[in-house]
Amino acid sequence: MKSLQSPRLWLVVFVVAACTTILVIRNRGPSDQKLKDGVEDPVTSAAIKEPDASDWVFQDVVKNPEYWERFSRAQDDLDVKVRAAKGWSSEEVAALTRHFVLEVASSRDAQSEAQILRGLGERTHPAVLALLSDPSLYDQLVKPTGVYHLPEAPLNRACDLLQESPPSSAVEALAPFLNHSSDEIRKDAALVIARTGAASITPHVRKAFADVDEYVRSYTLIGIENALERTALSDAARHELVGDVLALLQEGKNADKAAEILYRLDQEAATEYFLSPEVFTVECQVLHEVLETLGKERVPVPRDRLQGLIASLETREMKYPHTYSLCEALRLLGQQQREEDRDFLRSRMTHSAEEVAEGAAKGLLCSFGLEEFAQLIWDTADRDGIGALSQHQRYYAAALECDGEVRNGGFSQYFVNSSGDHWRDAVAGFKAMGFKEQLGIVQEAIGIFGADGPSPDRNERQKQLSKLYKRNDAIFQELESRYYKSSEAFTVLATRYVIANPYGFR
Repeated sequence: MKSLQSPRLWLVVFVVAACTTILVIRNRGPSDQKLKDGVEDPVTSAAIKEPDASDWVFQDVVKNPEYWERFSRAQDDLDVKVRAAKGWSSEEVAALTRHFVLEVASSRDAQSEAQILRGLGERTHPAVLALLSDPSLYDQLVKPTGVYHLPEAPLNRACDLLQESPPSSAVEALAPFLNHSSDEIRKDAALVIARTGAASITPHVRKAFADVDEYVRSYTLIGIENALERTALSDAARHELVGDVLALLQEGKNADKAAEILYRLDQEAATEYFLSPEVFTVECQVLHEVLETLGKERVPVPRDRLQGLIASLETREMKYPHTYSLCEALRLLGQQQREEDRDFLRSRMTHSAEEVAEGAAKGLLCSFGLEEFAQLIWDTADRDGIGALSQHQRYYAAALECDGEVRNGGFSQYFVNSSGDHWRDAVAGFKAMGFKEQLGIVQEAIGIFGADGPSPDRNERQKQLSKLYKRNDAIFQELESRYYKSSEAFTVLATRYVIANPYGFR
């Protein structure tokens, strides 16, 4: 249950599905190749060797648990090389950087090199900036050389090496690439420029905000967000960009991120705009994003205005965006923590629109001061171990983990991961929360392993799963289809459980 550390469980559900789908392990033979400057290729000198070439997909690993052992050994070897690279000279770092940026086909084909270079962090920056600043390399930098999820050019790999904490000098080096015809080139350049947070980013960010491509604008906002999180955004840029982010929001562009960034740039100006008559109304096209930011930042909203907005929303057809706006409005109502609102929120937990029911559930948790109960679970498990959790917390966490993994990658992903160690707590959690349909489906999946169910030992359970999959690799397919179609809402049932047992979650 290691993933208890993360409240966004289903977004980062272990690494099995992701790694086994995209990882390519290639066999590299020895080489005597020297670089033009006479420095030995660090890829060769570091003796980076990997297992036999093999494209793994999830079913392969389920059927053959020994693949994970091979991967683990290869990763351990690579970890040793990453540590050893920290003692490299500047010339060796520059040589591998140049090789990775200019000579490989894609990041997929050079994952070992990428991991070593990322481990070197800012030591790669001088070499990357030298490549980006060389006008003679421009055409080579922007020409796609391979595909890794998306078409990838050397410029994309260069930006990847700069992303962690790009220096202010990256702004001038990357500015010319904002004019390129490729959306992929422009969005990576805009991301890194914004992440620097330098005072010089303003004209380039404005150019990116005016881009016709939504993702270029989105990546720029993400870069600003990162600069804010690192406290790297200069006061000048912060002040200058308020109006530009506000303009994006007023135009309904990238509103999900723009509303949040506007608040972080200038809380007073953002709050005034959010609560203005032209925005705090059901007619506003960005109402959902505004309400979400107000709730996330716990901005006090006049109760009478909130009640009026909820009443107006409930007269509208229950479809997007009204269901999402109503969800966030109910959450805000719960943050008022007034007892007289609780029956109203309870009545909306049975709403036919799932988003509205979940919003009422979130509001009710806020009303009882239990909004942070899940974070408390992750923090406690991370700090003191799972044994420190109360029974109620264990049941909730195990059931949530099971639900998240099944929805992310099916029952095979749940059982192959360490989360499957706690299937008994998951079943107890589903029962305690009042699940019926989903509980029955989970129990059917467990029954496939035999009378004793899956082994609590992960290695043994993987062997059991391997045998099942070798007989029928669609063994859970029908159960998963029924699970996904279930009308039982985890958030709603879990909320009732938490509110009924408040002391078990404090």
